[in-house]
Amino acid sequence: MQIKRVSYSSVNVLRSSHFSRRGPRFGLSRAGLFSLSTGALAALLAMAVPAHAAFSVIDPPGSTNATAASINSVGVVIGSYLDTTSGPHGYVRSAEGAYTSFDPARSIETEPVSINADGTIAGYYFDSGSASHGFVRDANGNITTFDPTGSTMTVPTGINASGVITGFYMTGNADHPFIRTASGEISTFEPSHSFDSIPASINGAGIVVGSYEQVTSGTTVSYGFERMANGKFVNLGLSEFPAAINSNGVIAGNSMNSPGPQQGFIRTAAGQVTLFSVPGSGGTLVVQMNAGGTVVGGYTDSNQQQHGFQRTPDGTVKSFDPTGNLLTQPNGISGKGMICGTFSTAEGIQHAFLGQVQ
Repeated sequence: MQIKRVSYSSVNVLRSSHFSRRGPRFGLSRAGLFSLSTGALAALLAMAVPAHAAFSVIDPPGSTNATAASINSVGVVIGSYLDTTSGPHGYVRSAEGAYTSFDPARSIETEPVSINADGTIAGYYFDSGSASHGFVRDANGNITTFDPTGSTMTVPTGINASGVITGFYMTGNADHPFIRTASGEISTFEPSHSFDSIPASINGAGIVVGSYEQVTSGTTVSYGFERMANGKFVNLGLSEFPAAINSNGVIAGNSMNSPGPQQGFIRTAAGQVTLFSVPGSGGTLVVQMNAGGTVVGGYTDSNQQQHGFQRTPDGTVKSFDPTGNLLTQPNGISGKGMICGTFSTAEGIQHAFLGQVQ
């Protein structure tokens, strides 16, 4: 199995043979390659400088390929890996570096997605019939699987500090958003006149952000949304794709609403929007943000090589790569600025990494 390579210059949504998703991230899934469109945005608003960074490879022992998908506030990392016989399997890496492997019952492919400060993990797995199901794993290792009623595919995308999970599920060819409480109650919601709604993140106040599609004058268009805990929706604009929302209500994401390379955006809780990109890049992809407002993601250079970047709240953008990589994709950042992610070598081997930009 090879790394899913993110393209910054093709189709505008992520669509695989298994499910539709607009949350760009590397994984070990059997599904096809992720692709992401470019779009236009405004002038460059930040200066990028090469970063001094120290990164370590954190592949689980015995793995042949590995990803790091998320990191919590105390430095616990989750991800998936392949070994010589089967997989992907899920793993947890403690802040001290101890590894625990896990799989839900009947899983042939386990994909952890998000971990909260308590160590509770949300993710999904595939069964032998190629259907995906949601799971939640508590800090003691107990795993509960779940599906919204009528779901043929279930994909959690985030979990907050209270253990509330958001994600989407499929019925037929349509994607629907859901919220699952820590006690297991599942409710669904839809922005008005929408279809293919994909939540990306949920914060401690229960605010969910994501994107949806609707048909306007015979044309399918995409919008970003913010769903408040009371169920009220805020439309974030045409071709805006939120990726994360933090405890302060700050939203980070990607904007593709005019010609030119795709750029990232930061939207404050008051609604002020700042667009940014890595100068000279062929596309900037925001993936995650921490409680302090530092953003991580990836970008392509003029040679179509993919690198990682970090943007701090003062607007400073720093690029980085683990040593020996061909392609870098950050996937998570802790409150202390520890970044986890995945890189690929020239031989096509995928590794998990952990480190910090200085």
